[in-house]
Amino acid sequence: MLLSHSAMKTTSLARALRATLVAGVLCASAGCDKQPISKKPDPQNPTEATPITTDVYGVVLDEQDQPVAGAVVEVGGRTLTTGSTGTFAFRGAEVPSDRCVVHVRKAGFFEAAVGVVPNDKGTGVRVMLTATGTPLTLASAAAGGTLQLPGGGSIEFAANSLQTSSGSYTGPVSAFVRYISPESPRLAQLMPGNDFQAENTAGERVTLTTFGAMQVELQASNGQQVQVATGKTATLHFPIAASQSSSAAATIPLWHFDTATGLWEEEGSARRSGSEYVGAVSHFSAWNADQADRTAYVKFGVRAAGLTELPDEVMWPLVRVRRLGQVLIPGANRQMVVPVPAGNYSGGPDDVWADPADNGGVGSLNRLSLGNLAPGQTLDLGQLQMPEGGIVQAEVLGCNSSRPNGVATLRFDNGGVYVANLRNGALRTWCLPGQAATLTITAEGYAPITQRITTPSGNRTLQVGSFNACGTTQAPVVMAFTIDGDGHHNERVELRDEPQYYDKPQAFFEPNFPTGAATTLLMGRSTRPGYVTATLLAATAPGLGTFAARTGSVAFNLNAGTSPGIYYEVANSADVSISLTRYDAVGGRVQGTFSGKFYKRIGTGPRSSTESVQITNGTFDMVRTANKP
Repeated sequence: MLLSHSAMKTTSLARALRATLVAGVLCASAGCDKQPISKKPDPQNPTEATPITTDVYGVVLDEQDQPVAGAVVEVGGRTLTTGSTGTFAFRGAEVPSDRCVVHVRKAGFFEAAVGVVPNDKGTGVRVMLTATGTPLTLASAAAGGTLQLPGGGSIEFAANSLQTSSGSYTGPVSAFVRYISPESPRLAQLMPGNDFQAENTAGERVTLTTFGAMQVELQASNGQQVQVATGKTATLHFPIAASQSSSAAATIPLWHFDTATGLWEEEGSARRSGSEYVGAVSHFSAWNADQADRTAYVKFGVRAAGLTELPDEVMWPLVRVRRLGQVLIPGANRQMVVPVPAGNYSGGPDDVWADPADNGGVGSLNRLSLGNLAPGQTLDLGQLQMPEGGIVQAEVLGCNSSRPNGVATLRFDNGGVYVANLRNGALRTWCLPGQAATLTITAEGYAPITQRITTPSGNRTLQVGSFNACGTTQAPVVMAFTIDGDGHHNERVELRDEPQYYDKPQAFFEPNFPTGAATTLLMGRSTRPGYVTATLLAATAPGLGTFAARTGSVAFNLNAGTSPGIYYEVANSADVSISLTRYDAVGGRVQGTFSGKFYKRIGTGPRSSTESVQITNGTFDMVRTANKP
């Protein structure tokens, strides 16, 4: 968070605080690139076309289907950060019509990239983030060793085979790993990309059938990223599931996930050795042992009994394609077009259907069988029929009689989360019948509105009401973090653009700061009583990167306005990592993430060497102001 120093010209309280502290810098995370597409698009793709403009909206959830706040979402070179409801919306995003990739990043989770076929009337997306969890430990990179992954699989490291950006690395390694079983009921949500789209060594777009995957992130003791050393390899072991043993070939291609394009890229192969595949890799990312097939396509519509047509912006049931494990959000009044591996499908286990587990306990009335699919073929499966449901309707009014846009979610008590687009203050959506649920409407620029409902049946309309959001206006979150320790138990704190003790929250570069050039984040008081940020320092020049915080940096102080204040500071630079992921010109944004250990200091007393707190999932998003002299 923030650091303080005497050079700043601000309010008297801010000057007094800065005069006693050494400031520290944080920076934001989310690069801005053009929306990626395949390097060599498949000419058989029936949806491939020129870019389209659409609203891309959705919700970021964890593995328990709880909303994830503070996640950085990127679409088409634009970024934003999720609030407490986990929702996001990019208005008028320009994306490729064949495939849009939604990137999501947050500290403590593996990066997610979700590929979807966009709809020009609005594209709904659900993103599931998977936690990196507790790391496995390789005691010595110099000695090497084997890590056994929870749930299956293992990684072998040869002696002296790892390096950091500083050179060869011999110390202990923290390995954040996740094995993804091909038999997981949430396979597609766990799998990077979600839609199993890949590019082989010939540059052709193919669709994968997985025999197992793993995500791997390695860190040195000082927090630096660890990779396989130049000229070295590590060996991956993928267990072969019993259900795939008879179809497992002697060799299988290996694929790594390209986070920029959202595609799996073919690189090397693995050989079958008994009940596992074994292959060598020269770098770490997400890896997949997959059979590749040319792509075929299935298309289908969704209809509810008794209804012929609905508005375009509706929540439809979540639909699964069993072979891929995908969970799709169909668009109203249009057919879904889904890429699948070409091949011979016998029906039954390869059906398309709406699973009751995803839809509050109510499923589709029929299933659609895939049959035999040739490469490039598009098979029309017809209509997926849903039981009679009902319409949920609501209206949201903002300040000055405005009608804001936003995102709504419907969380069923019996499982499943729907997402819908709020446009011009109006929400009208079809729902499955008779389900207890929580409707949450997040209008842009306002606090969330929550209402308990029971979804209607018999194609009736439930008028939830007209809500005036003006009294719930919230300033944007400019910094947030989770604090654990010293009486705090994984407490989430949001700092908003509502300064009470300091200047307007801002970020600026100070080339002549006394302890070295730095970017400073200046933050006002939190709306949560008792939290006031100071300043943070990192980086010797404006720009992106990951940095250790400087000793003496203040994360925040507690009990501001009382005496004595309680501060948490950086005692060791290696304890705190700050990543600057967006660094615009003056007038733009500075964004980033941070985490680490901060030690307690009371008033002007000495900093404790034992009492500390752990800060995780820290994010910030501030306006960049002019450089300071």
